[in-house]
Amino acid sequence: MTREDRWYLASYWNVGSAVRERILREAGGIDGVFAAPEDAIRDAPSLSGRQKEEILRVRREAFGILRDREKLDRMGMRFLSRENPAFPARLREIPDPPAGIFVIGSLPSDRCAFLAVVGARKCSPYGEACARTLSASAARAGAVVVSGMAAGIDGIAQQAALASGTGACPSIAVLAGGADRVYPAENRALYRALCERGAVISENPPGTVPAPFRFPQRNRLIAGLSDTVLVVEARAGSGSLITADQALEQGRSVLAVPGNIFSENSEGCNRLIRQGAVPICSERDLLEELRLMPGEEPAEEEVCVTGREYDLISLFPPRGETVHFEDLLFRSRYPSGDLSLLLLRLEQAGLVRAERGGFYQRTGKKPVCPRR
Repeated sequence: MTREDRWYLASYWNVGSAVRERILREAGGIDGVFAAPEDAIRDAPSLSGRQKEEILRVRREAFGILRDREKLDRMGMRFLSRENPAFPARLREIPDPPAGIFVIGSLPSDRCAFLAVVGARKCSPYGEACARTLSASAARAGAVVVSGMAAGIDGIAQQAALASGTGACPSIAVLAGGADRVYPAENRALYRALCERGAVISENPPGTVPAPFRFPQRNRLIAGLSDTVLVVEARAGSGSLITADQALEQGRSVLAVPGNIFSENSEGCNRLIRQGAVPICSERDLLEELRLMPGEEPAEEEVCVTGREYDLISLFPPRGETVHFEDLLFRSRYPSGDLSLLLLRLEQAGLVRAERGGFYQRTGKKPVCPRR
């Protein structure tokens, strides 16, 4: 049995990362764990009965676990132990690195800048616009965007990175379950895109269910992979703040997007800034923190509109802010039916986006009226 095999087996221990590190220290390393007599493991004073049984279970099932390793190739997956030269260097630096990682896709060079982007699952239009714009700018400049492929800010940031990035791996998703488990299901298309054009990784074996206790463990890897963590929107006590705390413990820098003082979604970010996180108020701010030069801006897409459509869209607030149908009705003085039709046309043209509750917001496309 090789050392890589032993690390592979250690990834099947169903214990926390801190417990695994204690096991390795007390056994004298990975070889010691598998060489120790069964009685020595059962008599270990610092381990609970469940933890001892977990180690012994994997030792008993070692042959079958290693035999099933052949299935990784069929999944397009590979395992990299923490001693493998291809294992991300940043993850070796954290206090409790994983035994190894299961990878689908291509990992980027350690020389790239790595930016973690995290935030609220139920984000506001403002948060969505910030995540999309800042992540796209970082990816265009050559950064790798790291996140958890969650609903809301995480997934939006990774979609923007894949759409805008110029490198071989614009984004990495770190999953709480196995690397073969799509969670949440609504991000299945994003998962496929990451497997093809980025990377999906997990410290958990294939088939592992993303149980709640695994998310804080996952968050330490998001922080550990990154040089910098950007929190876009976060409620007080959210998982994004756990990631920020872990980043600080690991010596990473923490950035936060300021938000509306009346919004619960901004409470966490505003508190981080008050505690010393760097406020990010523009793309330029972010790139300066990452020490990157701006990438080439995509040409702004122009859409021809009629005079009435142009007049209506000029009544919209800046991008990232929403306006309600009733407000547009009052400002435009159009009949309700006419306004609904004009909004539908603008939505079909990709110039505005309908939100819940009768709200609308502008997109990044530019309206052009030939007669103006």
